[in-house]
Amino acid sequence: MDSGTDRMMSFDELNPGWDRRPTKARRFFLDWAASSAGRSGARLCEKWVIQTADHTDAKGERWMSIIPAWTFTQKVAKVEGRKGSVYELYERLDKLDRRVGVPFAWYFYMLHGNRVHDESAYRVIKAAENGEIVLPEHAYQVLKAWSVHHYGF
Repeated sequence: MDSGTDRMMSFDELNPGWDRRPTKARRFFLDWAASSAGRSGARLCEKWVIQTADHTDAKGERWMSIIPAWTFTQKVAKVEGRKGSVYELYERLDKLDRRVGVPFAWYFYMLHGNRVHDESAYRVIKAAENGEIVLPEHAYQVLKAWSVHHYGF
């Protein structure tokens, strides 16, 4: 700390309310349902597979997790979030959506994979808030919730 003193803080102090938020696995499904992807009628199970893991460590503690992976088999171009204007960025994200065949797919590619970096989401949120681009309200809400408590796989 700036004062030169040390202070021990619990995880709860550093992350207030963490225990009242859904896990990242649950959020993935909730975000799909709330976003343009889910609202379009696209089925998550047709676009993603879920790798599950169930592990008991040496201390006897059980850990369970999921990792989503897309099923789109064609090459997907990497979207650089820092390049070009926000309009060019949004067009590249929209192009990814059209190629995959699901609106707002770029968001889910951002959550897992190396095709879309989180810088893209931050720029889209800022542009929407500044009135530079128009997002459906439900897409904005998903992005805004992610920016407040971001997650990924």
